[in-house]
Amino acid sequence: MISMRKPLYENGTLICPSCKSVLLTEENRRGEFQCIFCKEIIDRLSEDVMKKMLDDFPSETIHEWKIEMRARSER
Repeated sequence: MISMRKPLYENGTLICPSCKSVLLTEENRRGEFQCIFCKEIIDRLSEDVMKKMLDDFPSETIHEWKIEMRARSER
C-alpha cells in the first residue's frame, strides 16, 4: 500500500508535502494525482486545509461567485 500525504497550505499556496515545492499535479493511469516535480502521490485536501483556503479567499470574489451561481440556476 502506498502511503499518501496530504498537501500543505501556506500563505495562500498549496505545497507538496514531499518536496516542499508549489504543488502542481498530474493524474497518473490509476487516477491518482502526483506532484510533477518529485512524482510522489498526493492525497486529497483535508477539511482543515479547505477551510483555511475558504477563509483566505477574497470576500469580493466569493460575492461575485454567488451572483454568477444564482444567475446560472435561473437560466
